[in-house]
Amino acid sequence: MTSVDQEIQDLANRLGVHDSDPEAGILRHCLEQVEEWVRESDGISSSSDLEKLVLSKLQMVVEEIDCDEDFDRLAREYGIQGNDPVFACLQPLFEEDVFGALIQRCHAPDQVVAVIDCRGPKANRRYFTRWHEIAHRLTTHADLPRILFRSGNSPLENLVDEVASRIGFYGPLLEKALRETEGEPFTIQKISAVAKRFPGASFKATLLACVKAHSKPVTFVEFDLGGFRRILHNQLVGKRDLSFLLDFGHLIGESEGFTETYFESEHGAIKGIRFPGASYGLVFWESRNV
Repeated sequence: MTSVDQEIQDLANRLGVHDSDPEAGILRHCLEQVEEWVRESDGISSSSDLEKLVLSKLQMVVEEIDCDEDFDRLAREYGIQGNDPVFACLQPLFEEDVFGALIQRCHAPDQVVAVIDCRGPKANRRYFTRWHEIAHRLTTHADLPRILFRSGNSPLENLVDEVASRIGFYGPLLEKALRETEGEPFTIQKISAVAKRFPGASFKATLLACVKAHSKPVTFVEFDLGGFRRILHNQLVGKRDLSFLLDFGHLIGESEGFTETYFESEHGAIKGIRFPGASYGLVFWESRNV
């Protein structure tokens, strides 16, 4: 077992999760906790309602940083007025790869502040980063360190991302949005309409959530002009060899912005959604049985 695997196992132990698959057990633990809170509430009708409920249960607040001056505001409100000096020195800690942090307040031990960096291109991840920090709080409720930063990729961070995705795009709310919005699955019109039900969510995050909720075999991969990069989600039936993804054939048509495109390959026409720039997001299904 690697040190990272051990980190996940240790987290499962702290949460009282005893499962042969600790990642699946931690995910189930978090979902069941949120579902219990929803049942105990007067009901929720939006992602905003869900966030308010979960933040209340976790005794947590979220502060967004839209510009450098917001660090000064946090320094005044929490550092000077709240007598918590850690808030006076946050800005240098938010490097390029740091999107958010959880901070346990010194003089309010039951209140945690999530600081979300929304400056520049990080604004596109505003919604998901909020839920990522909430997911961290769900998994560290009993022993949160003084300050916990989100940066980089690791199996543990990927697990927290999965928790964030499943709660940020809460099943009943996502299913309702998919039922009530017009259009076929995985069209720009459909995904854009669903995203509006989750204010602040990016197109890409919404698309991936819809892929995971889809009842039919589908895969979401990311690639660029040089070919295959990585599989973000695989929902194909069985253990099918995905090596054929390495060659997509040629792109039929091209234009700016989010566009629906088709790719030709030996497996038939593949429908996808192209993202701006050199990177592409692709949702595909084979034209023949898998």
